[in-house]
Amino acid sequence: MVSASRGAVPDDLALDLGRQDDADGVARLLEQVGATVLDATVRVVPDPAGEADEAASGAGDLRLDLTWKGRSHGTLVVTRADGAAPLDDEDRALAARIAEHGALALDCAVAHDEHEAAWDELTRFRALAAASTNLVALADDDGVPSFVNPRVAEVGLEIGERGLWGTVAGNVAPEDVEEMRRILLDEGRWSGDIALVGSDPPTIVHGTVFVLRHPTTGASLGTGWVAEDVTALRRAEQMLRSANANLERYQALVEASSDFIAIAALDGSVIYVNPAGREQIGMPADVDVTRTTIVDYLTPEGIEASLQIEQPAVQAEGHWEGESTLRRFDGGPAIPVAIASFLMLHPETGAPFALATVQRDISDRMAQEDALRRLADQRQELLNRLVRAQSEERAEIANDVHDDPVQALAAVDLRLGLLARKLGDQAPQLLPDLVPVQESVTGATRRLRALVFNLQPPDFDDGLGVALDNAARDLFETSGTTWRVDADDEPVAPDSIRAVAYRVAREAMVNARKHAAARSLVVTVRGRDGGLEVSVADDGVGLPDGAVTSSPGHHGLGSMRDRAEIAGGHWDMRGRPGGGVEVVCWLPLAAPSGLEPGPGPR
Repeated sequence: MVSASRGAVPDDLALDLGRQDDADGVARLLEQVGATVLDATVRVVPDPAGEADEAASGAGDLRLDLTWKGRSHGTLVVTRADGAAPLDDEDRALAARIAEHGALALDCAVAHDEHEAAWDELTRFRALAAASTNLVALADDDGVPSFVNPRVAEVGLEIGERGLWGTVAGNVAPEDVEEMRRILLDEGRWSGDIALVGSDPPTIVHGTVFVLRHPTTGASLGTGWVAEDVTALRRAEQMLRSANANLERYQALVEASSDFIAIAALDGSVIYVNPAGREQIGMPADVDVTRTTIVDYLTPEGIEASLQIEQPAVQAEGHWEGESTLRRFDGGPAIPVAIASFLMLHPETGAPFALATVQRDISDRMAQEDALRRLADQRQELLNRLVRAQSEERAEIANDVHDDPVQALAAVDLRLGLLARKLGDQAPQLLPDLVPVQESVTGATRRLRALVFNLQPPDFDDGLGVALDNAARDLFETSGTTWRVDADDEPVAPDSIRAVAYRVAREAMVNARKHAAARSLVVTVRGRDGGLEVSVADDGVGLPDGAVTSSPGHHGLGSMRDRAEIAGGHWDMRGRPGGGVEVVCWLPLAAPSGLEPGPGPR
């Protein structure tokens, strides 16, 4: 720290002021030295106006500008305490010397800060320019470079004694260099594409050259150079032009198509609709399709299907096929269409750039399907009538058997019993001849009662599964075969279909009881492929050769197959791995496949 005494300015004040790190340090040293030398309060006020100036006013005060080379750094304010001797000429001269040293030191401190800030800016510029993928360079007015980023060397440009203009002249056609110089001289800036000679394939750069000027004086500081390799960009532009040409050829190709064909951008704006498509939807000739979007061509149902089905599928898979409806612009009825939509991909990058759709009017097909659907409905109605007629006939036969043969045999059985008791008292030697007769009659009565039970229509109030469980109980309860009916997934079905399924499944269970010698049996009822499927699987002896056809005089297998096919379904019997047989019957619950009510999206 500088040593000061009353009435003398230290010889090394300027040196000590120069050692301060910043303007605040200079101000503090000035205040300390000034207070000692002048025996007064000394303050450095950055802004001579305002509170500081007002506080410094009074008798004996002295204010000295801290200005160096025209740049002010505040005011040095010297104040004697009340009652103290006023500042004399010697004090004022000392204060002026202190202020002169302080102004120089403050100017140096501010210049140092400005230099550091400028250096930081330069460092950031160099870091930015060095990291840039562009070619960046600075040069003086003669083209001598002061900065060249690494990218320049990476592209094979060597800037030596020739300078920047010499390097450009060695890699660019002379007429292009002359044009660059002329425009730069006239306008202070040139920008454009140039092809570098000697490169294979040719390298194209987009460059900008501009005159650098001092922000205050406007004097030239040299030139700035920025260039970007646009070879790939220009190639892509050429490919785009070629793609546009191909698009024109494609457009010419689809002009003759009778289908609705459209192309849309990825944002949904329509680019193109072919003439047949415009005619199909009744679009007026003056409508500009580029002002429409995909939504404008869809019915409300089509919009919902597009959002929920088509668009997610196209995004995930790149394509979608299905059916929907097109809206007519002339207010006519919606057009059912079969759709194939897909993303159009860039031939090199594979990136999607548009969405194409081909939609075919399927009104005629839908009419045919409606006709087939009506036939299917008629067939179902005929099946219902057939099942009702069969049920009524079986019930009538059951009633006739119950009211006549069963009752007559029951009476014979009762009388044979009475006769047996009499013979036991009067002629016991005849009983061995009577007992077999009575047993035959009793057996025949039991079988007729079972026949009556089987002829009765099944009760479906609790479902097909419950009805089949009752049938299995009747067949297997005393046989030693265990059974299980799985009907948790039983679908809703009309009674006519359930009746056919019941008869087929019961016949399969009868065959299992008679021929399978099974320990267990499982009946499954479930919905499958839009229909009702019932299966009967046992773990018995399996299928002998030729068992898929009925034996002469036995119609069980053929009856099951016929029942299923008459109802529009199918029947199969196959062996099970490990032994046993599985009988499967499938019956439709709706129109045949492909004839679902439409034309909703599929």
